Amino acid sequence: MATKQLSRNIHKRLFSSEASKGRIDLSTMLFGHPTGAFQMNKFVVGCPETKEAALIDCGAETDQEMSLFTEWLGSKEYKVTKILQTHAHLDHVLGIPNALSVFPKMPVHIHSFEEKNWNECMERANQYGLSPRYSSLPDWHDKDELEVVLVDDIDSVQVGNLKFRVLFTPGHSPGHVCFYNDTHKFMFGGDLLFQGSIGRTDLPYCSPDDMMKSLKNVFEELSDDVLVLPGHGNPTTIGNERSTNPFVAQALS
Repeated sequence: MATKQLSRNIHKRLFSSEASKGRIDLSTMLFGHPTGAFQMNKFVVGCPETKEAALIDCGAETDQEMSLFTEWLGSKEYKVTKILQTHAHLDHVLGIPNALSVFPKMPVHIHSFEEKNWNECMERANQYGLSPRYSSLPDWHDKDELEVVLVDDIDSVQVGNLKFRVLFTPGHSPGHVCFYNDTHKFMFGGDLLFQGSIGRTDLPYCSPDDMMKSLKNVFEELSDDVLVLPGHGNPTTIGNERSTNPFVAQALS
């Protein structure tokens, strides 16, 4: 399928859904596409005023996948200034080397508790029978290879004039975070929350108890009109999941 057709399809899926109705057109500042073997939703967000942009969860290993994002960025005249990682499971980070080859020296914002997942990424890929394009991720502690910005004690991250609060949401992984924009009421949810489901808690370093606590905290804090852009599947809203998601009901009980 041609790149432009793929782009139209994902825009329709992510930004023309029931979850997106009744809000401003976010398609001018947001683009997303499922990537890799696990169809992880990689996103890019841009500030229309400053033209700064950020990549969210780098799962695009192939040049074809990456071209979807670079074409959209070019069409909007955005310049990538940072990478935001909700966590470091393999489907969310296997495209990091590719991203840094296209956007060199971009700082990667991530929680320190994700270092183990980062270091064990290729081992997990082999366990799943995958053949990653790159043999390794950049060394977490080698500043010549990677600029890590730890979000542990950061309240928010700026992408131009767009402010994203960093919500600590462990459970699916020990250092999982979400990035929430209060002005436009949308959140990059990673693998915390899906339409009708939640992230797995049976993987190494997961915690079912922490997942329930994170869900409770998020649903107590955020309003029902917040759009959730998840790491997999279709977008949803806090309100929709509050009323229909059995795992959320369990967390709030």
